[in-house]
Amino acid sequence: MNGAVGGANIALGLGYLLLGTIVAIELVRQWREPGVWQFGAALTAIAFTCGPHHLTHGVHVGFEHEVAGRLDLVTTLVGIPPAAVFVWLRLEALVGKRGDRLIAGTPGWIQALPVAAGAYFAIVLTVGFGMMRRSPGLTLDGLLSLASAGLFAGVALVFARTQLRNREALGGWSLSGLGLLGLFGTCAVMHTAVAMEATSQVRSLDIHLVTVDVMGVLAALWFLAVVRAMTRGARREWDAVGNAATAGG
Repeated sequence: MNGAVGGANIALGLGYLLLGTIVAIELVRQWREPGVWQFGAALTAIAFTCGPHHLTHGVHVGFEHEVAGRLDLVTTLVGIPPAAVFVWLRLEALVGKRGDRLIAGTPGWIQALPVAAGAYFAIVLTVGFGMMRRSPGLTLDGLLSLASAGLFAGVALVFARTQLRNREALGGWSLSGLGLLGLFGTCAVMHTAVAMEATSQVRSLDIHLVTVDVMGVLAALWFLAVVRAMTRGARREWDAVGNAATAGG
């Protein structure tokens, strides 16, 4: 268990650092375009706080024998595919290729996503509440993870609303936008699980993670404010994270 949890977290952490590097390069290349500094810098901050979070936890679990929870493994593994899709698309864009795909219509797997996501979240909550029955109370790292979960859920809702709003005009769905939606949606569930594990003392208090998570909450607040402003028409979406009209607002 420890090896699997440590390896999955290290892989996800490296993926976030790669994403942050890619977006930072795009940020420098396109800094004159509307919205670049607001959206790009905030997304870079998210990636460069999520990456150290998962790397730190992965090293502690994999090499320092910190206890690993079962929700930890499941939520990390579920978070890898949407992150991998989005990183792949950003790598494509970085080398001058498409950087996005239009999914025409509404295929069955997209129709099934809301049900699957709801079932997944319900299972995580059920298992987590089961662990928390003997809980002594919410801890500092649990509070930080809960705050992150709420902020990431807010970002995911903004992206979901934008995808729905643009579906008719586009005749389908942006894969880049779905990747972002999945990335932040799975992050919200993951941090909910972390909060429940910390509260039930499956995880011990880790000052390194607490320090990183404080910065992560600030980055998430910034990013949520940026994407909400974009959807209100305060500024245009930055094309460096996919199609401007489809990826986020």
